[in-house]
Amino acid sequence: MSDIGKKQPKEYSDRFDELRQNRVALSYYKYGTAADNFGMGLVNALDSHNLCIKKYLATGNTEYLCDAANYLMFEFMYPQKEGAYFRATDSEESAGVAGTPVAELNRDKHFDSVTKMQDWRKLMNCATDISQYHYDVGFQDGCMAYKEEYTERAKQKREQRIKEREKALYFLKQKSLGVFVLIFTAISIWLLDGDTTIGAVMIPLGIALIFSKNPIMYGKYYWEMEDEST
Repeated sequence: MSDIGKKQPKEYSDRFDELRQNRVALSYYKYGTAADNFGMGLVNALDSHNLCIKKYLATGNTEYLCDAANYLMFEFMYPQKEGAYFRATDSEESAGVAGTPVAELNRDKHFDSVTKMQDWRKLMNCATDISQYHYDVGFQDGCMAYKEEYTERAKQKREQRIKEREKALYFLKQKSLGVFVLIFTAISIWLLDGDTTIGAVMIPLGIALIFSKNPIMYGKYYWEMEDEST
């Protein structure tokens, strides 16, 4: 929990930060790294933010506010606006607010009626928070399940690549052995003054080793194929 969240829980929402971070973690596995998506300009953070705000206004689902805040964070980290910079400003350069701050309402005769309206909104927000809590628990469980599934798929792909490399290496060795057998046979016939008896066995063997698509040479891959066939 943040320091301001502890001291002023009505002024800052640590829960909002937690929900944001959960969605960033999930997005990493679904869409790739933020450095690639936003740093390379593949995804427009400000336009995506506007889509989330539009969706929130249409549905009232505050999850879209978490997504919108994340897109603003990514624009801060990887700004796509040319010449973007950060500089602290005072109240004179403020963008302003839509509405009237409470400090000004304290000097307004309508302050009491506005306060009653805010109390009613707090009651409505309390009911929303309860339903959102149950939703978030389910979301976190789904996030963990997705990560486990992603890890298992990555493991299967690694194992598949290892098998493919072992197969390619095995047949390379088998073809090399076939070439060696043919060379050995030719030298043997020459040394035996043209006696081709040895060639009757060795030549077909060498050709089979070179051109066969089935494992012939004993080895780890050969026995694995035997086990799979049985």
